[in-house]
Amino acid sequence: MLVEMNEEDTISFVEPLKRTMSTWLVNSLTEYDRKTIFLVAVQFFSEGAMFMICLLSTLMFRDVFLMEPEYATLHLAAICLPEGLIFFFSIISDTVNLFGSPRRGYILLMSFLMVGLSVLVANYHFKPEQAGLFTLLVSLIVFTRAWLAPIIESLMVIQMKKDPEYGAEDLETFGTFTTALGQVFYCILGGWMMFWS
Repeated sequence: MLVEMNEEDTISFVEPLKRTMSTWLVNSLTEYDRKTIFLVAVQFFSEGAMFMICLLSTLMFRDVFLMEPEYATLHLAAICLPEGLIFFFSIISDTVNLFGSPRRGYILLMSFLMVGLSVLVANYHFKPEQAGLFTLLVSLIVFTRAWLAPIIESLMVIQMKKDPEYGAEDLETFGTFTTALGQVFYCILGGWMMFWS
């Protein structure tokens, strides 16, 4: 069945909202759940710590543990190993509840572990024969961050549904922005720690 249209008939289109340089930030802070946005910001900000961890680890292996490059590479591989297991962490966090919650329990537990282990590594004076202990502690920090990554990503997907037109773009930009802030912060912190130690 064909519908005939006269010249008087008009079709109105809804014009998209005008976007500015700060629209992604305004949307991220107003359109979505604030607790989730805070968790996203903290998680992506902590992503920047990986640059500091890698830099400090290489210097620790060389200057404190007096390792040859091939042995230091093996320790760095052990530190990065949890990153390859993110798929299994996401399956466990989706199927096994912790403290009665599928996500919040893991976020709280892993966040406390990450902060506690980071403070321990930053303040502990390792001896040359304690390279294995250092590798274990730093790999546990990477483990906590790797466990949190898929949980935060799933929360982001839920929030994106609140703004089907720009949700994915704005939240992804927000995450990239907080990661960049974390990289700057942790690189300055790592440089300060190396200078004074």
